[in-house]
Amino acid sequence: MIFDIKIPEGYIKAYIVFQVVDKDSRLDKHGEYLFINGIWIHERHRHETKKIFMEFVKKLFYHEETQNVVYVYWQRDKNGKYIHYPAWKLVKKFLKIGEPNGKYINNDGSAI
Repeated sequence: MIFDIKIPEGYIKAYIVFQVVDKDSRLDKHGEYLFINGIWIHERHRHETKKIFMEFVKKLFYHEETQNVVYVYWQRDKNGKYIHYPAWKLVKKFLKIGEPNGKYINNDGSAI
């Protein structure tokens, strides 16, 4: 699947390509793994990388096919190593709603 983020003029600012797979990397829309095939961010918007990742994480984890995802993984360009990351940590990192003391809270106000 592909999700994109557009600017008001309709041009694509960034996109992400991903697949929901099972533990053997076979396509499975109820799988527990999310494989990110690639992310592209236009050079004019690279200064907004964190904001763009936040938007992608929202889109990814509110999508109906990713509700069973437990792990997220991708392959690094630099050394070809696969990075495995628990989905809850990714959500916590990018979608945190912080209090002044730095504690994380859910949207309903309960502590994480």
